[in-house]
Amino acid sequence: MLALAALVQCAWSLSLWILSLYALLVMRPLRNQWLLLFFTVGDGITTILHYVAAWISNLAAMPAFYTMER
Repeated sequence: MLALAALVQCAWSLSLWILSLYALLVMRPLRNQWLLLFFTVGDGITTILHYVAAWISNLAAMPAFYTMER
């Protein structure tokens, strides 16, 4: 799950990089309220996905720690 979250984050970052590069090449600012909303919601989704993936991977490792202590 954590690897999938990292893959989604990389794809998201790459798409934002391509869009920013395009804006620089055509010399136009990205001043669109819907585009900004899309970026904000997308960043929120990828952040939540990372937290959930880290929590699940930590939860899956917990039984191993409990059995090692005994």
